Amino acid sequence: DKWYCEVLFLLNLLQVNVPPTSLTSLDLSSFDTAAVTTMYAMFHANSLTSLNLSNFNTAKVTNMGYMFYHASGLTSLDLSSFDTAAVTNMDSMFQNATNLTSLDATGWQDVTTNPATGVDIFLNKNASLTVSCNQPLGSLFTELCH
Repeated sequence: DKWYCEVLFLLNLLQVNVPPTSLTSLDLSSFDTAAVTTMYAMFHANSLTSLNLSNFNTAKVTNMGYMFYHASGLTSLDLSSFDTAAVTNMDSMFQNATNLTSLDATGWQDVTTNPATGVDIFLNKNASLTVSCNQPLGSLFTELCH
């Protein structure tokens, strides 16, 4: 239900603790996120197996910490449209997303200019995780970038 998804999205933006649901697929490609500055824990501990963020405008986002923390249903993510130039916190962004095996980060800028940007960004990752990158993204991705 689109209305429920919009409310859930807004509550997560406000960092309100929302109980997990049985929602497995979410298409947020039409959401206007141009004014958003934090996406902290937006998709943490959810039941999603499919997530479309293809048109997310992240140009003003500074905090992506814990964004996909414990999102263990996701196996692949296309975040190639994310603009990461303003991001200063990616701490534990994919921590415990243990089924994630494919991440497209081809549009990302170097996210390691600030030493605190990505502390343990992939803690407890899937051993098969591959990250698609079109430029070096610094030490956070050195061993994963292909």
